[in-house]
Amino acid sequence: NHFPLEARMAQGFLKNKTTPTVADAAWSSAIECTGTAVGDAGHDANSRSLPSSGHMSHIDIVFSSASHAMALKFELRITYDQAGREPVLPPLSGQRTKNARVANIKHQVIGIDADGFGFTSPATAVRSDGTSALGSLFVHINPDTTDGSSVVIDTVRIHWNDNI
Repeated sequence: NHFPLEARMAQGFLKNKTTPTVADAAWSSAIECTGTAVGDAGHDANSRSLPSSGHMSHIDIVFSSASHAMALKFELRITYDQAGREPVLPPLSGQRTKNARVANIKHQVIGIDADGFGFTSPATAVRSDGTSALGSLFVHINPDTTDGSSVVIDTVRIHWNDNI
């Protein structure tokens, strides 16, 4: 008898390509997170489009242009579609960033219960221009700052694995 070799789990992350500035208490426009390609700003070899199904492990968010002393809370929605109508997981509210060690940067890692948040990439995911967004997710963020200032959403990484 020959036993198959243990299947190796693929993993990676989706990353944002745009870095919008978002006003205090306002929702960002949809931030598309997808696999970056060689030559993209901030490219990383682990950045890949979503497989057809799998689990999310965590989300890594870095805010910049934020005062070092400012407290920053935010709400987060992740959707399959740019309009924000097809949620991937329930909205998260009251998320807090950690105080930064470097002035002007705020950082937060949000763990996700991988058993509860499996995904299947729907074939219906499209951008507002009608092109396919299959393999991408859209992030919507609403910052709540203690001083009413705007923040830049510098980095969003949504980490996934194809273990189902």
